[in-house]
Amino acid sequence: MLALLVGLWLVGVGLGPEALPYPPWQKSPTASRSVPPGWPFSDAVISHWPNALFLQRSVQAGAWPLWRPLLMSGQPFAANPLNKVWYPPQWLAILLPATFCLNLMLWGHLVLAGVGMRALGVRLGLGTAATSIIGVAYALLPRLAAAAGAGHLDIVYAAAWFPWVAWATHRAVTDPGPFTRRGAILGTICALCFLADIRLSVFAFATAFILGLGWSLYVDRARRFLALLAALVGGVLALGLTAVQWLPLLDLAPYLSRTGMSVEDAGVFSLQPIGWIGLLFPDRGGFHETMVYVGIVILLLAVWAFIRTPRRHALWAGVAFVAVLYASGSAGPLWPILVRIAPPLLWFRVPSRAWIVAALAILIVAGHGLDALLAGRSRRAPPLPAIILVSAGIAFGVAGAFLPLRPGAGLAVSVGMCGLGLILLARRRLSGAALPLALGLLIALDLIWTDISLVGGLPQSIWLDTYQPVASALLETGVTRLYSPDYSLPQQAAAYWNIPTFGGVDPFQLRAYVTAFEEATGVHAPGYSVTLPAFNGPDMLTANRNTPINADALAAWNVSHVLAGFPITSDGLRLVRRIGDLYLYQNLRLPSGVRVTWDGPNRFTASNSSPRPINIAAWSPGWARTDGDTAITVQPGQAITQVYDPPGLLPGVILSVLSLIVTGAFIVVTWIQRQSTPHRAA
Repeated sequence: MLALLVGLWLVGVGLGPEALPYPPWQKSPTASRSVPPGWPFSDAVISHWPNALFLQRSVQAGAWPLWRPLLMSGQPFAANPLNKVWYPPQWLAILLPATFCLNLMLWGHLVLAGVGMRALGVRLGLGTAATSIIGVAYALLPRLAAAAGAGHLDIVYAAAWFPWVAWATHRAVTDPGPFTRRGAILGTICALCFLADIRLSVFAFATAFILGLGWSLYVDRARRFLALLAALVGGVLALGLTAVQWLPLLDLAPYLSRTGMSVEDAGVFSLQPIGWIGLLFPDRGGFHETMVYVGIVILLLAVWAFIRTPRRHALWAGVAFVAVLYASGSAGPLWPILVRIAPPLLWFRVPSRAWIVAALAILIVAGHGLDALLAGRSRRAPPLPAIILVSAGIAFGVAGAFLPLRPGAGLAVSVGMCGLGLILLARRRLSGAALPLALGLLIALDLIWTDISLVGGLPQSIWLDTYQPVASALLETGVTRLYSPDYSLPQQAAAYWNIPTFGGVDPFQLRAYVTAFEEATGVHAPGYSVTLPAFNGPDMLTANRNTPINADALAAWNVSHVLAGFPITSDGLRLVRRIGDLYLYQNLRLPSGVRVTWDGPNRFTASNSSPRPINIAAWSPGWARTDGDTAITVQPGQAITQVYDPPGLLPGVILSVLSLIVTGAFIVVTWIQRQSTPHRAA
């Protein structure tokens, strides 16, 4: 039923075989030639779709993609965790169309999230009805819907594993089975969470550590020791299983632009005090990084459960409190202290994403409230709380009409409170499954009302087909590498038509390349930027209009053409044609006589028929070494072949394969032993 509900919701908002998620509230800054009217920016379109397409094309051509020559003059592909090369569910992209695959993965992970929350609730002793309801609530959590709408699919992927990490941690601490099996299961789930998104996995692991310590207080010393062994086994196996990702990344880390991130850059989108009103009133159509609504009914049930038995819920309340402090980022007291103590935390950026942990904790406590409510239905309850809820719902609905809230926010709170009050008044008359069904429907409708304002489906005809005339014209001119100061050719179009670009949108950037890029384009970011070029202004279409372009520097990076929605005056650039309202310039400073032929993503051959030596490091920055200290020179009349062989890959693959074998052996052997052991009566 959960799978059906999530599927109907996604199809209902417009997702399909040729439509990707986007935030329906977001509009382009200016309707222009380079951005279709009303076209929003979604990471699903800009990043995840090109990544899946490149993985598919590379593998189908017979090569595992370690390098991508299309983006930012070429960059490591498999080592970039955002590309999900080593995340097993991403391998579906090899067989399925990229758009359908991404929508299938979004649906599957939302279902996985709900089932995981239900499984966690069962382990914690909650009843079937309560666990089912909080499972639905987690799958429909507005924070996850907002992430999907923004195209942050990796956030949804990792969040789907959060309850499973907690489930495996509880199992490792409390189960009496072999610690090797418990550790293997914990390590496998942690590895999948890590590969889904490294940034969010840190929150999951920190939460598991706190929960594990808390749960260990309720077991005897012997079982506590076995739990420690299970955790050690799980940690070692998780490190081994993910070595293929983190070993190459560790080698590249010193050369990435992220190393220079400031506290201000990392603390972006911190939850502000004014934003906490979103707990009561849903921020329909609001910003994805600051979405805190969990459902008014869920919130009320969690508060009631905590007030009833605060000691019982102290652990989850503590987890939620720490997560809230961290999510407050630079606006709170905890995050500034932590980043000073542990500066690597700056790499994880956007502290407000820790709110997902707090939402999970609130749902667990609300599940206990549901359990208590359902268990006490047979007793006569005083009507006063229900009357108060209905009255408060009416009052909040009226107040919402006069407050500066999003349309429909007051209605959601009013319906939620009044509905809960009416259910409480009638709960003795609701027999069998009627009461949990009524509560579940109320909670689901409350959340879906917000979710439909956060995600929509954008058809391929807008985000790809629109750019076919531009791409065809570029290919006709023989473009070798393109620079666009105003994003006239979006990343997904460049990826589809195989047009190499000088810039791009990706937080994974080589520091030396960013410096060279800024010198060539004249665009200097005031801080860390996920885009090259940076757009320092409210309108990206005109932000870089007057920046001085260095044609000689562009030529050194094999940039043959410049495309913009405005005229450019620069020595060395000649206008060759107009494509609609776009201006296409040829770089006259580009050296002739050099030919580069790619054989798959990881291998190229360069020949030089010019009278002077040519340094082809620009065809693959960081190919030999990421600091650029090793030049690749082709002499006149010479041809050389280069193969990308990233450091750390081979030991990472070996370690991951061995860990996979050990993990499987632990699970299979202990399962066989368990099956062969005669069952004894309790």
